[in-house]
Amino acid sequence: RMFIRDSTATFPRSPYGIGKLAALRAAHVWRGRGIHVSAGILFNHESPRRPERFLPRKVTKGAARIAAGLQDSLEVGDRRAIRDWSHARDLMAGAILAIEHDVPDDYVFASGHGHSVGELIELAFRLCGLDADEHIVVNPAFVRDPEKTPPVGDPSKAQAVLGWIPQTTFDQTVGEMVAHDLALAVGAVQQRVLGGLESGQALVVDPDRADHLARERPLRIDAAAVRDQRDARKIEVADLLRVGEVDLARDIGEA
Repeated sequence: RMFIRDSTATFPRSPYGIGKLAALRAAHVWRGRGIHVSAGILFNHESPRRPERFLPRKVTKGAARIAAGLQDSLEVGDRRAIRDWSHARDLMAGAILAIEHDVPDDYVFASGHGHSVGELIELAFRLCGLDADEHIVVNPAFVRDPEKTPPVGDPSKAQAVLGWIPQTTFDQTVGEMVAHDLALAVGAVQQRVLGGLESGQALVVDPDRADHLARERPLRIDAAAVRDQRDARKIEVADLLRVGEVDLARDIGEA
């Protein structure tokens, strides 16, 4: 596997890529004039704040909404595509280290591990207690031409020079995003129930399973009871989901 370093030749294929390369070259020009300018080459970085138009957030939000009964399917492109995903807070921590370092330079901030879109989808749906194959629809319009070389970064220079060590794994990043979107989805269901827009009962959570939303023993809240506020209660996402050693607690009541 070929890893992308700060010295790797670049041949952007889009105006966006050309703009990023121009910014990198501009940093080199100002650095050559004695200004302390470091450049970070940041690979895909995700968090619950990521807009839905980006694939990882589209997947986690879609899985959560399907689990909550708010939609039935999710359209995606090529599940074989490879990306190097990290958590945004890890990459921003690296950027701060580069800014504070005495000598300016160029650094790649990446996990160094490639994951397929299929892996992302399967993990997000599994954390929601779902079988991805039952809900995923491949839309040919979303399929891009495959890269000749999977875009995976080599963070060894940042690690050696700056002491930068990512703290969040791929699984933990996806888990945090799923937890956030489950909170939003459950909040949306509860709002429908409270507003009388749902008939019957609403799927909420299963607090007896800590690793995912179980489909076998779902906790249901009667719509009339919720409107009467007899059975209404806040439920911590920590009751639903815990990935690795990261506590993913969110208060659904704040969603």
